[in-house]
Amino acid sequence: MHWSCQNQNLADLLPEEGAIIQQDGQRSTATYQKKMAFYLLQIACLNGLEKLPATRALPYHFLTCLQKVMELCDESNRFFLGHLRRLGYAMQCVPGCAHCCRNMPSGLSSLELIYIYHGMHERGIASRSFRRFLEVEELFTEVFLQCRSLPEPFSQNPAGMDRVLSRYQDLEQPCPFLQTGLCQIYPYRPFACRMHFSLSPRYRCDPKNPQRSHAVTFNLQPGDCVFEAIDRIESRLRLNLSEVLACGLLELTVNLMKFERIQWI
Repeated sequence: MHWSCQNQNLADLLPEEGAIIQQDGQRSTATYQKKMAFYLLQIACLNGLEKLPATRALPYHFLTCLQKVMELCDESNRFFLGHLRRLGYAMQCVPGCAHCCRNMPSGLSSLELIYIYHGMHERGIASRSFRRFLEVEELFTEVFLQCRSLPEPFSQNPAGMDRVLSRYQDLEQPCPFLQTGLCQIYPYRPFACRMHFSLSPRYRCDPKNPQRSHAVTFNLQPGDCVFEAIDRIESRLRLNLSEVLACGLLELTVNLMKFERIQWI
């Protein structure tokens, strides 16, 4: 699994001390990561996960555990960002700054797509979001096909999807969930959105800024124990949804849930 938004880490961005800061951060947030993995493994052990396509229902404990995982992820990030601030590096992300919301999150798990789908219905924006995602998916497919037509063998090129995502970002298309600069499903957003931060002023992150490539942005990826636990859930769900936000969400909405709400039992 690979979560992507703008996939950089502190060791690359701050060569002199970034690696040390990152290692310290990983050690200091290890407890959060283990707790996240604990709740994820509880989900992986629940009965009835394989029946979702037939019943359109999941155990209520699935939802409560997933909510705890996301809360722990946010707490872990706040803890590490506080660690950075004490070292003199202040995170510049503020409400209303949505330059990073012109990426297409990829590497999403079925777990995250289910949570987003639930959030769409909880917020009462499912129908409107579906129409917007249809438009986005069509545009993303065009970009994908353009990249496929390039000389090098796309399917054998590990950087192929990164190229598609980069070209899509150049179009500066806002996320369908974005309204007046704010995310409509913020509590339900995927890991790719939760882990992406900037140490640069917001104008530097603007896609229109010619010096945007010099913006110091980074991802706080969860530990291996979290990835392994999510993989176990994926093997239980067996939904085979696209890992690209727009495509996976449409597949879940149309092919699996038939536009119905998830029943939590």
